[in-house]
Amino acid sequence: MKALIKIILMLILVQPFAFASFDCYDSFVQSNSIIDNKSFELSDVDMNADFENSPELLMKEAIVKVISGVNACQDLAADISMAKSDDVVSVKCQEIVPGKSHSRVCFAESPIGYFFLKSDMLGNLDLNYNRWD
Repeated sequence: MKALIKIILMLILVQPFAFASFDCYDSFVQSNSIIDNKSFELSDVDMNADFENSPELLMKEAIVKVISGVNACQDLAADISMAKSDDVVSVKCQEIVPGKSHSRVCFAESPIGYFFLKSDMLGNLDLNYNRWD
């Protein structure tokens, strides 16, 4: 009986976080007219991090920039900004062609979907969003 009460209490406590993440996902998808995926173009001039030196930080900054325009995603954007580890968003970057830094692509998993980031070497960053299915 005690175990059942603990489980019920745990579910009650976790419920607001689950709905907050769903609200962010739903609002983000609706406000950007996303069916399955969407591409965002950002300028590297507007970013603090550098794709050459700290692509993981730039990836997180790009995600925050895109989702912070949605009111329901403010908490997630703040969590990503303040996270020192990959607890909120897991980012991995790799050169597609070894030794060619301009071939680097980053991949991030987030609560609302996954993202790819690449630089076009003309000062633009291409951030691609794909929803979880």
